[in-house]
Amino acid sequence: MCVIVDTSSSHLIFNDPNTPLAAPVWRWLSRGGLLVYGGRLATELLVTASGRRILRQLSAAGWAQEIPTGDITAAEATLKACARLRSNDAHVLGLAVASGARTLITNDDNLVTDFTDPAILRPKGRIYSHPSHYRLLQHVRGCRGYRSGRRTKKLKRNF
Repeated sequence: MCVIVDTSSSHLIFNDPNTPLAAPVWRWLSRGGLLVYGGRLATELLVTASGRRILRQLSAAGWAQEIPTGDITAAEATLKACARLRSNDAHVLGLAVASGARTLITNDDNLVTDFTDPAILRPKGRIYSHPSHYRLLQHVRGCRGYRSGRRTKKLKRNF
């Protein structure tokens, strides 16, 4: 029950949690979902002050988990050596391999093609890009770092 938010869509999810696209994601996170990040994606997300603040709050509440950079880098190197990638986002695919997350929020067409290609990512990933895709947030596959059960911490949203 993990999701990855790509930099290309982070502003759509993080800036206003009440938008039609973001509301189902925030509702899912509050009910036990987990956002995973790490490596180069973490660096990209942490560039802005709002990204730093939101990821810090999500992590403190147990709603986000950072995956070790070494695990992501190793998976990324394997993907670059074995697969013909269309996107320049091997770091996102490496995060998916290292974490086990198979749901991605992005609007990058080349990354969508790579993430849903079973020759690159097995099992292939799924893309959340519209509020009607909310069912993708209800999948039951776990991922690394996911703890089953409800978290007791509430998120203090200052954004």
